[in-house]
Amino acid sequence: ISVLIEKGGANSRRVFMSGDMSTHEQHTVGGALLPAISVDYLLIEATYGEHRSRNRQDLEERLVRDVLRTLDAGGKVLVAGLAIGRLQEAFAILKRAGVTERYPVFVDGGACEIAKIYAEHGAVDEAIVEQFVKARSDMRWNLISATEPLVVLAPNGMLKGGPVVTYGFHWARSPENLFVLTSYQDPCTPGYKLL
Repeated sequence: ISVLIEKGGANSRRVFMSGDMSTHEQHTVGGALLPAISVDYLLIEATYGEHRSRNRQDLEERLVRDVLRTLDAGGKVLVAGLAIGRLQEAFAILKRAGVTERYPVFVDGGACEIAKIYAEHGAVDEAIVEQFVKARSDMRWNLISATEPLVVLAPNGMLKGGPVVTYGFHWARSPENLFVLTSYQDPCTPGYKLL
């Protein structure tokens, strides 16, 4: 959400405030369109403000390559990310690369409700809904103990809690498995310590 506040009069001022945004096109959402206006003050959240963006295509190709290498070798892949946006984007990348046709890819936790909204609006393939881990079932434990290769997309991106910690706890002991961290890692979080 972005807001432009204007104060008229002799001391007129324009203040533009925004949360985190991306101007890059993604598979699930378009890039942010910034207004062509001049402002006196700009207040913006900038998680990656000090970093130059890396080439998105290279990052996507690396993700697909690493995931397929792990799955082809019989391992499991845990993708930790934000429940809103990041995990749906990861599913779209894996779907586009054909990974979801070759291997099961599941979505767990709060990412399911958001994925349902994305699917209803055509931002992500409706097949994602069929891959939800059912909250009140043994499905999560069946995935954890499965012997075949598979992918689980689960929040919390910084590994502070939620289903991702459960999968991580059980799968970390096996070196053939892969953990993918798709989010910024605050220095005070388990995800940062893992890195």
